[in-house]
Amino acid sequence: MNRRAIASVLLILLTVLPAMHCSIPRRIWSGKDINSSELHDRGADQSVLVASLSSEFKDAVVKRIKENFADRPVYMKFIGLDGLEEENGAEYDAVVIVNRCVAWGMSPKVESFLERSEDHAHMIVLTTSGDGAWMPDKKGRNFDAIASASVKADINIVADKISAQIHVLLTESVQRRLEMGT
Repeated sequence: MNRRAIASVLLILLTVLPAMHCSIPRRIWSGKDINSSELHDRGADQSVLVASLSSEFKDAVVKRIKENFADRPVYMKFIGLDGLEEENGAEYDAVVIVNRCVAWGMSPKVESFLERSEDHAHMIVLTTSGDGAWMPDKKGRNFDAIASASVKADINIVADKISAQIHVLLTESVQRRLEMGT
């Protein structure tokens, strides 16, 4: 095939299939997941799901979040993004998702989870990107979006911000239960 034919095929692919050319990198470089673990008893009154990719920065953020809740009677489940397929966000008082921006989008696994979920008010989505400025398109969903660069000096700041928001969500959950009489 000559160069002109190859260029024509590439041009067609880039103009006719714009959604596809941006999603391919997200599927190819989806990233490695964290190892699954749990903190505290499943029977606790409150529960938090944390789903994350693995990297030095993300692992440290997740570790700090876990440390921040070590002395609280809250069940916490830590999974990789692959595990989101089997989870129902409505079963948790708070959901934290840690992913990265690839080709100007979130992981398809995160998008799929968000699309399946009806209520996003108890969800926090941290997306890392090169300069930390990229924010996901919420598409009318009301999750809390946080952006960050993967900078070691910011680990505690980011993790503590997420932990504070989890505390708010857990408090709101208790208030809702009291109002409902359960």
